[in-house]
Amino acid sequence: MSVSKRKTRRDQFRDEEASLRALINEFDIVPGSPEDEYDVLVHRLLSSLHANATQIALSEVVAKYFATDFGVPLRADDTSAITDRVWRWWVSRPQNSAARKDRDA
Repeated sequence: MSVSKRKTRRDQFRDEEASLRALINEFDIVPGSPEDEYDVLVHRLLSSLHANATQIALSEVVAKYFATDFGVPLRADDTSAITDRVWRWWVSRPQNSAARKDRDA
């Protein structure tokens, strides 16, 4: 992979990371937590999304993260709300819209 492609992918990942961090922080799961509190979750979700994970797999990532890393299991409806919002964000990204157009053409 060329240097420019690596830089483009790195920049894309950083943009995705910032967007997903903001999205997760909107839920204010642990009130008063610092902005980077959920960065481990953000990275796990992005890795899963880039590996074409399903919504069910994402839900498992979210549930396991809070149960094991925080020791605070989320209610199923909270896990679903987070997962649904992450999924909608992911599939609505311009890159995905372009891919759908190419596939449907």
